[in-house]
Amino acid sequence: MVRHVFMVVTAALAILASTAWAVHQDVYRYPLDLTVYHGAMDWFWNHDRPLYDFHAGSGAEPLGFVYPPFAAVFLAPLSFFDLSPMATTLFTQASLGALALFMWWLVAPLVKRTGWNKVYVWALATAGAFALGPIYRTVELGQINLFLVAFVVADFVLLSRGSRWAGIGIGIAAAIKLTPALFIVYLLVTRRWRATIVATATAACATLVGFLLMPRASWLYFTEYMSDTTRLSIGQRINNQSLAGLIARINDTPHASQLAWLALAVPVALFALWRAQRAQRFGAELTGFSIVGLATCLVSPISWVHHLVWVAPSLIVLVIAALHATRLFRRLLWVTVALGTFVLFSTRLEAYGDYPPFAAWTAERWIGANAFLIGMILLIVFLPSPPDRAPDHTATLAARRRDTPRPQTTHSPGAPESALAHTT
Repeated sequence: MVRHVFMVVTAALAILASTAWAVHQDVYRYPLDLTVYHGAMDWFWNHDRPLYDFHAGSGAEPLGFVYPPFAAVFLAPLSFFDLSPMATTLFTQASLGALALFMWWLVAPLVKRTGWNKVYVWALATAGAFALGPIYRTVELGQINLFLVAFVVADFVLLSRGSRWAGIGIGIAAAIKLTPALFIVYLLVTRRWRATIVATATAACATLVGFLLMPRASWLYFTEYMSDTTRLSIGQRINNQSLAGLIARINDTPHASQLAWLALAVPVALFALWRAQRAQRFGAELTGFSIVGLATCLVSPISWVHHLVWVAPSLIVLVIAALHATRLFRRLLWVTVALGTFVLFSTRLEAYGDYPPFAAWTAERWIGANAFLIGMILLIVFLPSPPDRAPDHTATLAARRRDTPRPQTTHSPGAPESALAHTT
């Protein structure tokens, strides 16, 4: 009883602490991206204007709708309401609900390995995730990143259960935003043929829905806007922690050239897929998903800080690795890495400014301004691959007993019962 009360109190304190952190960081101050989503949906669905002609704000960086047409179908309910405090609160709560849902799924391997109370672990993990910069910035801006992660993690769960529907979440996420399509390639290289087909078919069907409902917008997007990275704001900004952003800062240009970006992004994507495939082969599916998620952030032309939400599953992998380690040194190593990762991604990069004179920067400032990018690269290279499930020693022992040949008894007719004890 005392143990359960302690768990409930600790979970409640964790939730209160995360709420206090959110208030301290002004999470509910101004949902900028939600304003853009709402404006674009009102512009298109209510006033029948060209979807990609919408722009919010003014100046050097007017904000427009940059997602594939199916995203307008997914966000269409926003057109039914004014962007009132009530509507903003509902969207925020739905986003937090997506966070709570996929964290509930993600802590399952941790709970199975330790036997800890799942509600307790879930509350601590969710509160810790909410303290990460990418998570609270997503909530602060009213972004859709947490919904996309929930769709992808749903397939992580379905794959672990051998469901025939595995792949449908990845397909929906890829139709809403292009970068999750890398998970379809992950399913392919890990030879999950059914899941690959389901994901591809789902993405294709969702995209077809977009074509049927908005043919002109779909044609313009896939023939012109999809490859036009200049529509995605200024890629040189510090908040863009993708490889393309790094190239733009090095060259001191607003955007990276597509050739330079592809020359760096393709090898990184291939290496990430190789590492993820190896992790999955050794039973570390969560590691595979985390690596691919981090890779989608790196290879995207624009990856704002609030896009880097895949650091949360990576932290769970590090915690599992620490618990899985049999040597004290390795356990301390992974605990230290997990704490360092948590602290790193809980900081902000605004101190470095958006458009400083990059040529005058010191090496220390370069590292600081690209710290999230460097952290993601290190995680892709070194993220451990502990099995998602602890070995079942009882089942293993039973299997060994079944495989061990039983001794045969020999006796002659009429021999006394005690003679049956002799075995060959």
